[in-house]
Amino acid sequence: MIRPTANFLVTCSLVLLFAVYGAKSFAAWTSNTSRPWPGNAYIPQNVHQLKGFNHVSPVIQQLVREKGITHALVFVEGPAYQWWHYGSVYSENTPTFDGEVVYVMDRGKAYNRNIVQAYPDRQYYIADYDRRSIWQVDSELNRIPDEMRR
Repeated sequence: MIRPTANFLVTCSLVLLFAVYGAKSFAAWTSNTSRPWPGNAYIPQNVHQLKGFNHVSPVIQQLVREKGITHALVFVEGPAYQWWHYGSVYSENTPTFDGEVVYVMDRGKAYNRNIVQAYPDRQYYIADYDRRSIWQVDSELNRIPDEMRR
């Protein structure tokens, strides 16, 4: 018969203790039952408080879905210091920026025209996070009137 060593028993006990504590903490964080940590006002106390955290919301993704936008390059407007405008959609991109919809930060017409040249067969849009709007533009980044849209 094989007898476990003291080190093995201690290791197993610690792993079990951390697993139970971790599971309990995760369950509390994903429910609305966790209590605030004393003196820590900057960390959300549970996962539900992350909705809208740091001003991030799925506004632009919802607009793209609602309008049925596909095979497009979407320029996301917003001041550079307010990272959440583009940060709210950055994770929607594929690692190679070749997905059905590619989101890029709006950096002004001169810079954006270089990006348009890299995506010549796409439809182009400009999304305004603050105004919760999106509109189609041509390859020169001029707004296309509603009645002329594809």
